[in-house]
Amino acid sequence: MLGTDRQIKPSLEPPDAVVQLSQSAPIANLLPMVRKLDSEDARAEKLASRFGYAGGIGVVWLLVAFVVMTGMMDYRAANVLIADVIESIPGLESIDPHATAQVIMVVLLVGNVLVAVLFTIAMFVVRRRYKRFDIDDRKLATVEHLLGVLTTDVKPTTAVGLVMDFRGYHRPDAKVAGGGFQRKWLSTRLPLVDRSTAELSVATHCKRKTRAKNKYTKVKDKLIEELTVEIRPPKGTSFAPDAANRLRQRFNNISGLRTVRCKVASKAMRVVFRTPPALRIRGRAGWTISGHERLVDGPRALGALMRAHRAMRSVLVAAPRMAPPQGGYPPPGYAQGMR
Repeated sequence: MLGTDRQIKPSLEPPDAVVQLSQSAPIANLLPMVRKLDSEDARAEKLASRFGYAGGIGVVWLLVAFVVMTGMMDYRAANVLIADVIESIPGLESIDPHATAQVIMVVLLVGNVLVAVLFTIAMFVVRRRYKRFDIDDRKLATVEHLLGVLTTDVKPTTAVGLVMDFRGYHRPDAKVAGGGFQRKWLSTRLPLVDRSTAELSVATHCKRKTRAKNKYTKVKDKLIEELTVEIRPPKGTSFAPDAANRLRQRFNNISGLRTVRCKVASKAMRVVFRTPPALRIRGRAGWTISGHERLVDGPRALGALMRAHRAMRSVLVAAPRMAPPQGGYPPPGYAQGMR
């Protein structure tokens, strides 16, 4: 299971996979799908790391080959050795051995550089291909934690809607008006055993700043995630008219999540939580990340859902009964107390 078999490492550079999942099935069927994504992600991470190391070896090979090529173009010992070999071959007496040796040495050195270039490019291209299937461990662990804990709170045969999007938040299709980026990476619909329905979604909001330096461009991403919980009460019940006022103090702070909105109607309650910011910065030495532990994870998402559900139960009232019509006969069952 994710988080126990292997360590969850924060992604230093912005994750940008092509993996998406949209399913509606019982939790017993969804969990194997999530665990399959986990195994495929582990394989992609391993192969991307191996080809990345191979690409690094290719860079070293290229540098050494280039230095050797520039330093041995006129290396006399090598010329003499190749010339002696040419003179010892019958039938090549008419060929100038020293000029031929120089040509052969140049071909070998240049060929070595070209092979190093091709090898390095091929390794990084293959690494980039596997990185497209390297998904964010934190997001996958969040989904698995939610589904695993809520197994007993959802009817076994009830279909749960699940949408996961592991594409990068910095893609052009994630741009929003006014600047910045927004990507909803989780959306799930949970019919609970008490006949209420919960919908939970998480979106990443990014404000990106770039600054041109002498030899590179500094990129600074400020990340905030919003977790939205919407709960609809069981059939036959509704929220009290003063529910909004009574719930105002119920969502102050939930494991580092700050409540930014709480809207209550007669048949729905919507609460929006926001995380403190995290920073992802690209400098001269590459990407770094700080504050990643503040973003949404499984325990935070589950805690917000449980708090919203308990708040819903505290402000429920019976749905208004339909009054009998004026005149005429009452509807069937009214006289027998079926109201």
